[in-house]
Amino acid sequence: MPDGYTINDAASFWGAPEEKIFPLPVVAEALGISRNDIGKLPIRRLTIDKRGAYRKADVTGFMADSAKRHLLDELQAKRARRIAPLIEAEMRDYFARRHQAELKYEMGYYHRELDVAPWPLDDDGMELLRNLKAAASTLESYGRKPPEPTVGAWWTIADESLREKAHRERYLALLRDDLEHMNTASGANDASMRQEIEREIEKLQQYTI
Repeated sequence: MPDGYTINDAASFWGAPEEKIFPLPVVAEALGISRNDIGKLPIRRLTIDKRGAYRKADVTGFMADSAKRHLLDELQAKRARRIAPLIEAEMRDYFARRHQAELKYEMGYYHRELDVAPWPLDDDGMELLRNLKAAASTLESYGRKPPEPTVGAWWTIADESLREKAHRERYLALLRDDLEHMNTASGANDASMRQEIEREIEKLQQYTI
């Protein structure tokens, strides 16, 4: 596959003055053929600094000869057959990399949501866990390690009882933080909300896991 500089220069070939001279790789790319095949075309070749080059006027002169155009058509078809698998592979790699980046971003979102999820988990929380597991499995199928959550992520604990306990303690800590914020924040005078949080804390403290 040609490099980016060759592709950029080839894009400017047809708009250039007729007398301008281009390196062989650029002309081959402009014609849509392999640089190894350009010598098969009856176009006068120049040598500059021991490198092959072509004057645009010689190339366009060949293009104007309809009797010889079949040579170019054959070489273009040959190159297309050769590079089609390479292009397809590059596209697969590109979309695979993009999918992996999307999965990592999604897993980061699931980790953040689970970190503040109420205890016990509701249907939405259970769906977060399922989505997290599916994303991790897909990443592993690509041979990639899923991103690690923050330290203390309760949902990573294998033992169910310990996992439930850690989740409840995390949710209690969040509620206490909310209550402390309401008690200290300027203008936070919503007594009914404070009472609701206090009742939720009291209720959770009664559970024994």
